[in-house]
Amino acid sequence: MIIFLLNGIVLSRLIYIAMSKSVSATKTPIFTHKNSHSVTYPADKAEAYQKERYTLTFDFETNRLPHESVVWDEFKISEKLDTYRESGKPVIDRKTEKQKVLPASDASMWPHSVQFCYILYDNQLHTAKIVNEIIRLPEGETMDPGSEAIHKISLEQTQGRTKRVVNPKTGEEMMTFNPEIHEVLREFMSDFEKADVIVAHNLHFDRNMLLAEMDRLRRRAGFEIFEEYIQSLYANKKEFCTGKFGADVCQISAVNKMGKEYYKMPKLNALYTHLFGYAPDESKLHDALMDVVICMRCFYKIRYDVDLCEQDLDPTIAGYIELMSPEGYKCGKGSALKKKELSAIAEEDEDVAEEIEQQKDAEQYYQEIRESAAAASAVPSAVPSAVPSRRSSRLSATPAVDYAKGLTRRKYTKKRHHKKSKGAPKKKRQTKRKH
Repeated sequence: MIIFLLNGIVLSRLIYIAMSKSVSATKTPIFTHKNSHSVTYPADKAEAYQKERYTLTFDFETNRLPHESVVWDEFKISEKLDTYRESGKPVIDRKTEKQKVLPASDASMWPHSVQFCYILYDNQLHTAKIVNEIIRLPEGETMDPGSEAIHKISLEQTQGRTKRVVNPKTGEEMMTFNPEIHEVLREFMSDFEKADVIVAHNLHFDRNMLLAEMDRLRRRAGFEIFEEYIQSLYANKKEFCTGKFGADVCQISAVNKMGKEYYKMPKLNALYTHLFGYAPDESKLHDALMDVVICMRCFYKIRYDVDLCEQDLDPTIAGYIELMSPEGYKCGKGSALKKKELSAIAEEDEDVAEEIEQQKDAEQYYQEIRESAAAASAVPSAVPSAVPSRRSSRLSATPAVDYAKGLTRRKYTKKRHHKKSKGAPKKKRQTKRKH
């Protein structure tokens, strides 16, 4: 009797395993990376490319480094908000037996943002929303000389009038003060919710910078909305770190303190060189916008095996890639604008039609970049480090001078402020006839 029962149990177990395998075989294969924070992606790159339409790539430049006791590598995406609040208590590092503070638990341990940039890219329409801002530092904050030497942004620049906006009454450009961090983060989180994948290089640092900035705003300024933003950051499962995945791509061996060999995270320029066969211009790096463009191109190559420069590409992104590439390098097929123009005509979408005009302006704008760079090639110091404007009133004759002053620009500063009313049609003016 006992033997009969045991045989029945074994048989039922074998049937269960066989059924499980047959069910799992019908599911879409899943690709999981050991450093991906439990993020799962379809194994089919073509399928993923179609499914993940919007990608958001972001980067910070800061006024200093985090405090040495902060260990951001131990951040876990599965932590809940209450764990985040209580994690300010010091803990003991098992390896070093020294006291440390968990990441983002104490905002005073973290630096402040001096530049924040992100690109929301649509891989179907091949268009990009680019936000690139120098952030006004809070009163009393200082700029570390070492950090300033890297990103070339001074304390005076963060407090000055370096943001260009359009006067809604006159339509002319004017200078205004840099935005505060809460203004930029509100817009960022709106696009964050829209994106299918969130991308950064060394994502641990950038994610915790977001958390630290939001925690300061929640505690000091009383912005309740940032409570919800913090929860969104903890709950999201759509992150992709090009540094972590790039470790398996570059395979740069290193040995940790325990004597174990591993692949270390490559620097962003090393990953870019490995993927595309040439090194980006070092003088363009450590600017948040240029770093985001490089990171974005690396992401598309690693994640989807797609080179953005071999596809229809937003002309602004193509212009930045060409700026940091060898002379004569061409990026993008240039047909994205035509496709979008036809789409707008078919749908009679006023907003899209307006964006087409802005893209046409951008194409002419970047043609002048290439001509300016070619003319200045004989004088190395005059090679543009930033985007010159097609209007002489916007920037000086030497783009590098304006860039050194920290001038930032939104992709589309020229907007139509008086759209046609969609209400009742205007009555025709009646004129008296002469009899």
